[in-house]
Amino acid sequence: MIAVAVNTDGMREILGVATGISEGEPL
Repeated sequence: MIAVAVNTDGMREILGVATGISEGEPL
């Protein structure tokens, strides 16, 4: 799902959170 990119701000925000969790860095 991280590779999924949509022009929607909501989706982009989800991608940011997903990548943050994937890297294991605290938000």
